[in-house]
Amino acid sequence: MPANDFESDLARAERVAKLLLNTKTQMRFETIGAEGIFSYGKQRASYNFLECDWSELLRWWCMGDSVGFITVKTTKTPQMAVVGPGEEVNIAWFDLYKH
Repeated sequence: MPANDFESDLARAERVAKLLLNTKTQMRFETIGAEGIFSYGKQRASYNFLECDWSELLRWWCMGDSVGFITVKTTKTPQMAVVGPGEEVNIAWFDLYKH
């Protein structure tokens, strides 16, 4: 996603997240750190680790024109989905967020 010359890394990460990620959680990020052209941060949300949604654990980074995201799959939503490393389990978990 091309960077806007006047857009901060934080704003770009929020914009890309809103375009790509299917979640009801509002994307409100904060910057944790930066080193040169690399900056990174997390979702600005308070949560109970045992009862949180994947979007509350979302982390982001920007480097040049690149934006990336990482999170932990959790079982809070939808319907306490099964979490596991297998391809079929992952496909089923992500499909639940398409509806």
